[in-house]
Amino acid sequence: MASAVFLRPARAGDARGIALLSRERIEAGLTWQYTPPRVAALLADPDVAAVVAADPSGLQGFALMALGDDSAQLLLLAVQAPLQRRGIGSRLLDWQLRSARVAGIGRVSHELRADNEAGYTFLRLRGFEPVGRVPRRYDGVVAARWLLRPLAP
Repeated sequence: MASAVFLRPARAGDARGIALLSRERIEAGLTWQYTPPRVAALLADPDVAAVVAADPSGLQGFALMALGDDSAQLLLLAVQAPLQRRGIGSRLLDWQLRSARVAGIGRVSHELRADNEAGYTFLRLRGFEPVGRVPRRYDGVVAARWLLRPLAP
């Protein structure tokens, strides 16, 4: 039940679960880039904001965002398939956008697979605008879309 899902800052112990969910929901069919060691390094980076959605059974979603001086990049956002379309992704994204505003960030970008129509629609409905496309970005096969969302001060 989605109402039992709560958000909290990610911890080092979440690295494996985040990596596995990324593999399943984001990187399926591609070379695994966000492996447990890479995710652990991101979680240890002070310039990365990381939040997870959890319930008593464990990790149900996550969002990672790299913060720069005046812009941020939403690196990854995923929710377990059975819990999608229940507001968890929106809550994770809202957490990250609030974090960016507090940090004085003026815009957030995101790169996603061009074949991820659900993710593209999700972000477009939340104010992200398309700004570019990179052919064969992933494994020389799958194209990428770049999106940008300006943040109000």
